[in-house]
Amino acid sequence: MIERGRCGEPWPGRAVVLSLAMSGALAFGGAPAAAELLDHHAVYELTLEGAPPDSAEGRAEILVRRTCEQWNYVFFLDMTAGEGLDATHVELRQDFAEALNHSVMAFRTRLATGDTGASRVEGQVVFTDGENPAKVTVQRDQQAPRSAELPAETIGKVQSILGLTDALGQGAQRAEFTVFDTRALKARLVEVAAAAEPLPGPRDTVSAPPGQSWPLVMTLTDQQETDRRVLNLHESGVILWFRRSLGTGVEVTGQLIDLDLSERADCG
Repeated sequence: MIERGRCGEPWPGRAVVLSLAMSGALAFGGAPAAAELLDHHAVYELTLEGAPPDSAEGRAEILVRRTCEQWNYVFFLDMTAGEGLDATHVELRQDFAEALNHSVMAFRTRLATGDTGASRVEGQVVFTDGENPAKVTVQRDQQAPRSAELPAETIGKVQSILGLTDALGQGAQRAEFTVFDTRALKARLVEVAAAAEPLPGPRDTVSAPPGQSWPLVMTLTDQQETDRRVLNLHESGVILWFRRSLGTGVEVTGQLIDLDLSERADCG
């Protein structure tokens, strides 16, 4: 189990270029303006389904901060599956630093599994006007950086959250957008629809912010694979509960067990 606060401080990322044009209009309602993503630190208890009930334990954390220059978003996961000599420990940290106008997103991922050591990937995506291709530069461990083009409609982590909550707040039942996936290192089409039934919420001891939340089914697809996720998303951008597949019939579920909301920096 990880200790509270393991998520740490946001990674400052590479210098963002605030003068670049904002990304093009989103399929679910254009550039996000009305939605509000609260600065918060959320802690989740993780459980596995499709595996022995006492064979895995772990926590995840999400840290969101808006500074006067950029959005910082951190995801941290620490889980041990199995018992004794067969146990496998997984530790994942993803950092995003996205310009306030969503023109540039720097990212860094560190994944450590068992005794295989840690792999590191970092890079930067430059988004465009929605007509010209976006561009990504990626560096794996100590290898030379590589660059590639992405679909013109590709957007970043924070813009996708803001656009989604804005569309849902206006009553949309479905949403569609293309986002850069820093795990797969490719653009993926994301289709979001309302879940057929209500989903669980946070632990009873957690006080969620005032406002509405939406039970959602999210499908991420590309030419090679499809990834299905289910989540209970609050209008503030706080995820109250989630479930996603790990393959081979195993799913991980995360329930919000602790939530801290923080005041935003005064940028004058």
